[in-house]
Amino acid sequence: MASKDKNVHRTTAYALHQLSADPFNCITMHHSGVVAYLLETIGSSDEKLQEASAGCLSNIRKLALSAERFKYKQ
Repeated sequence: MASKDKNVHRTTAYALHQLSADPFNCITMHHSGVVAYLLETIGSSDEKLQEASAGCLSNIRKLALSAERFKYKQ
């Protein structure tokens, strides 16, 4: 992300975390390449940014695990 403003990153990660509650949004985010951004921001010194990034990554990962379980049950 081009912005150097921590508030922009914090707000972005928070919005992504909220959006990731919906599985369709998780798929869209993953296909859009947001995971690289989240992996970068999870290492921030800003705890709020870390938490939002981790929460979003967790939701994306949970969806991936569910899809994998479903795939192998068929």
